Amino acid sequence: MAFLNFDKQTVQSDKLFYIITAILFVVAVIVVFFTEGTNGSGDSVSHFMIAHFAWKHPYLFFDHWGKPLFTMLSSPFAFFGMKGLKLFNVLLSFTSLMIIHTLGKRFHHTKVLWILPIYFCAPEGVNVMFSGLTEPLFACLFALAVYLLVTKKQVLAIVVVSFLPLSRSEGLIILIVFVLYFLIHKKFKLLPFFFVGQLVVSLLGYTVYHDILWVFNKIPYATTETFYWDGPLFHYIYSMPHVFGIIATVLLYIGTIKYIFSFIYRLSTEKNLPALADYRFIIYGSFISFLFAHALFHYLGIFNDMGLTRVFIAMFPAMVLIALDGLLIFVETLTKWIKFNRLRDVLNYMLLVGMIYFGYVGSVYAMHFKYHFTLDNGQRLYKDKVIPYLDKYHSDKEWFYSDISIPYFKQMDIYETGRHAHEISRKKPTFQLTDSEIIIWDSWFSRVEELVQKDSLLIHPNLELDTSFSTHLKKDSYLEVLIFKKKLRNFDE
Repeated sequence: MAFLNFDKQTVQSDKLFYIITAILFVVAVIVVFFTEGTNGSGDSVSHFMIAHFAWKHPYLFFDHWGKPLFTMLSSPFAFFGMKGLKLFNVLLSFTSLMIIHTLGKRFHHTKVLWILPIYFCAPEGVNVMFSGLTEPLFACLFALAVYLLVTKKQVLAIVVVSFLPLSRSEGLIILIVFVLYFLIHKKFKLLPFFFVGQLVVSLLGYTVYHDILWVFNKIPYATTETFYWDGPLFHYIYSMPHVFGIIATVLLYIGTIKYIFSFIYRLSTEKNLPALADYRFIIYGSFISFLFAHALFHYLGIFNDMGLTRVFIAMFPAMVLIALDGLLIFVETLTKWIKFNRLRDVLNYMLLVGMIYFGYVGSVYAMHFKYHFTLDNGQRLYKDKVIPYLDKYHSDKEWFYSDISIPYFKQMDIYETGRHAHEISRKKPTFQLTDSEIIIWDSWFSRVEELVQKDSLLIHPNLELDTSFSTHLKKDSYLEVLIFKKKLRNFDE
């Protein structure tokens, strides 16, 4: 079988790759148009809202939280709705896959078909593919930059990398890795090209901010404060199976550990750093730097790092290629210790079946249709109960809220009066409401990001509870939505 042919890359395996990829692409497009999930919850919806309304409010193209490059490229798709934006990310994900396949053929000749199970059995990878999030664009640009570098198109590679920070803030981390690569190889004349992306977008957005350095000054995560909390230093290492699947994570760590020890050993013996700074230096250096940075940010509780594992989909191309290295180590070990070809084939089949089983069925990390392809319980609560109630009883009032789900399901243009014009915190500390205003408090965004606690509203002399809603989310978590109105005064008061 082609999947088990570790001795020779054949034309048949190439054909099989393209056939399977074409089938999976058709399936992905069907999923886009016949499911209503948004994945990524608030962030996914927020990116959609910005990209969708950027045509009406052009300043949104330069909204730094929305990521200017992502908004510019995705807005033609988001114009047609969330399904359009999800299609955009599907196209990016499959483009990344094709680039990874090309790189795999160049550097992993004997096992390139394993890209498919590694890629499509990663729970978070599939989840993010069908979302409005920015990780697929970042991953695609990163894969393209590596491909351009490998094919000796160094200037183009640098230009692509220069736009990475405009698709996700972690682009600054990857940019440093690439700069280090060119410094090691003494390509000093090429370094100015790393400013191309920042310069182009800075000039385009100058009319909005009147600040030529706005791409740096407006970074929303450039703060040592956070809405969230700190966590264990090894949080992301422990959580990687949720991103990548159990077996692929083991292969990822095998490849990473082997590379680190090999790099240190060769550096100490050969003392030739330029010779070690090759294709894998970029791949491993980017992944390790990305992992180390997020681990440190989360541990210190800085840069609003809340421990979301999906951010690692931005490094998906590197992770897949590293896992292929880990797989080669595994196969070489099998070949060394097991002399019977049939037994090695059985073990390889078990590996393949294990990826599929743990990715879709048999683990706590497995994908579930309910969570990955439909509206989550919180979104369903807003769509089926909260919005209908508001339309029936408070359609003539001005709503103050924290959760982006409200304008999303109501199809409201929140940028007409300003993106944050209706945040609950604007009513602090008096919470004085008119007869034509209400507050819609929720137990996540209102409590965590706006720092408005439920009890403070329940006992507030200016507020009266109108009604409440609740639903079960995952594990032991619940979503509460409380609606408050102006409290009516008695003459005795």
